[in-house]
Amino acid sequence: MSLTLRPLAPLRPYEVWERVELAIELAPLPTGNPFALVVEGYLLGPQSQKLTIPAFWDGANFRLRVVLPGPGRWTLVARAGTETSKPIQLQAVPGTRSGFVERPPGNSRYFQLSNKRPYFLVGENICWAGKRGLADYDDWFSALRKAGGNFARLWMAFQPLETKATGLGRYDLASAAYFDSVLALAEKYEIRCMLCFMTYGELATGGYFNEGKWPESPYSAKNGGPVPEKNPEAFFTEPAAKAAYKQRLRYLVARYSAYASLGFWELWNEKDAPIPWLSEMAKTIKRLDPYQHPLTHSYSTTGPAAAWQLPEFDLTQTHRYGDEGSVPDIAPLVVTDTQAHEAFQKPHLMGEFGISWRGPDTQFDPKNTATNLHNGLWASALSGAAGGAAIWWWDSYVHPKNLYATFTGLAKFAATIPWNQRHFEPLALPAAHIPASGKETFRDLVLTPTGGWGDKATGLTTIASDGAVNGALPGFFYGPGKPELRAPLLLKVTLPQPAELILRILTVSDRAKLVVSIDDKPAASFAFNAAPNTGQDYTSTKHFPEYGGIYQALYNKDRKVALPAGTHTLRIENTDGDWVSLGGYTLTGAWSSRFVHLRTVALQDAASGETLIWIQDPESNWKNDRDGKTPQTFTGVQLTVPVPKATPYTAQWWDTRRGTIIKTERLSPPHKPLTLTLPSFTRDIAVQLRPS
Repeated sequence: MSLTLRPLAPLRPYEVWERVELAIELAPLPTGNPFALVVEGYLLGPQSQKLTIPAFWDGANFRLRVVLPGPGRWTLVARAGTETSKPIQLQAVPGTRSGFVERPPGNSRYFQLSNKRPYFLVGENICWAGKRGLADYDDWFSALRKAGGNFARLWMAFQPLETKATGLGRYDLASAAYFDSVLALAEKYEIRCMLCFMTYGELATGGYFNEGKWPESPYSAKNGGPVPEKNPEAFFTEPAAKAAYKQRLRYLVARYSAYASLGFWELWNEKDAPIPWLSEMAKTIKRLDPYQHPLTHSYSTTGPAAAWQLPEFDLTQTHRYGDEGSVPDIAPLVVTDTQAHEAFQKPHLMGEFGISWRGPDTQFDPKNTATNLHNGLWASALSGAAGGAAIWWWDSYVHPKNLYATFTGLAKFAATIPWNQRHFEPLALPAAHIPASGKETFRDLVLTPTGGWGDKATGLTTIASDGAVNGALPGFFYGPGKPELRAPLLLKVTLPQPAELILRILTVSDRAKLVVSIDDKPAASFAFNAAPNTGQDYTSTKHFPEYGGIYQALYNKDRKVALPAGTHTLRIENTDGDWVSLGGYTLTGAWSSRFVHLRTVALQDAASGETLIWIQDPESNWKNDRDGKTPQTFTGVQLTVPVPKATPYTAQWWDTRRGTIIKTERLSPPHKPLTLTLPSFTRDIAVQLRPS
């Protein structure tokens, strides 16, 4: 057998990080499955760098896609079995290309590019195209880039490489070429993509969206695969299935790793894969990938700690949705998730979110204000995530409503910050206030849940006299039907006068019974039943055969508990049925006029003194927009900010929607802490503080 390495175009000097394509011609071509044949390139650099680059079968020859990661003369040879080609010399020269996404040494929060420029993710899911195919991607990528976006999440599931027709271990070359075209378009628009290999529906049947594709899977024994038809989860343990998946990983790395637009690999979308399988496959892709692209995985909510502790995973993810409007504002969920994942010392991203998992945000946002999208982006960025949260509904909400401008404010703000050179940490701030004048009065304190599906209360949650919340406020209370998620909420409150606790009941699954006690004494009990003809005051109920035939009822009703003045510990738990979701907690007459009900999300880098703060009106949410509530304008608000350096500071105040600086001021003489007087604003505002 002879082996010849042939450039697909005349050789020339190449820019550092420029892709070079070469054919590997074997004569005679070995018989059998060419996709299973191991053919590789070996690249030796001027500083003795060594890269092993897998080749892929393109239908006529094997092909190498090579990127030269540094200037100088590189030597490339190809090898198949015991055969080695004659070497080819490749010359790399400095250029303008930025290379790949990587983790900066010593930085646990952010990413950078190979040229050491920061890479802060601003984008969305763009997982598959519509009927227009690549033309859809061209429209979507170009619009996102024009708005300042630089990130998109892609799925391979609906244009699969392996099918029942190809058989296991052989790949549909038209599908493979399709992703070449998608990644080439992303390169054109400077979009870095997270390429997700598989989704949970590939091992399922049916489903709410009819997403189950197991009956068509080439892994199923029904279609000639190694996994029993009735036990799709054996995909993770059958040796032949694991071998086939590793072969596919090799092909994916060989074909796509050299694209600058390939930002991240993702093993599965929302799949509770066994940890040993994740570890094995993560190690495999790290061994195969010459450019060491960051790797991740995802779950329907947060995922187990054991997965994120795997050293091969470079990015932790969460996915969060409400259920038919159960979450009026995504911001507190984003903040909670980001800060909960700090324990893993890795960058974090909310990789999917939306108002409802059942359908697009369109139905909840008839005026196209995109408030939930805006809040998700900014809450993520200023709570310490690696970028803005990535909305899901790209083709049914963002694009048809032309909401791309929502990305622009954060994109412009983020472009001014050297993220990869900063070691930002979350900064808790005292409540914003208005200087005392006149008689102190009290109004209702309205709080949004900070926990989503799968979260449960832990420890004591305290609501301070200034309205600050320390701890979690669950959005769901689980009954005996979900014992692994059950936990009571212990809530400590200090009330200046007698008040009411108002619980906004959203959805009840099957049955629920909320029991409230005050200082260990029973105070109230509220029973719910989602079944029809039970005399309940729900708005509507729906039968779900796929959930075992239960009913789920939409209430949108309040339940009230009288509370005496003073400091008390409340206990709230669900003692019956499945679950109940809450849309809010209100304490009547508990909010002093001395304080302003604003959410502050802040980061501070101790070394540089740089401090970033997002100040948001919690009432600026999709629900109030839909209901026609006019946003409040805040004037004369003050905020106290501890700073690490006793020097003058410059404050730049940002319009978060336009991405423009509305005011720059020098804060002098220096003092610690700083007292900021906020410019008048509506909805939200951001400030960037730097020592002058």
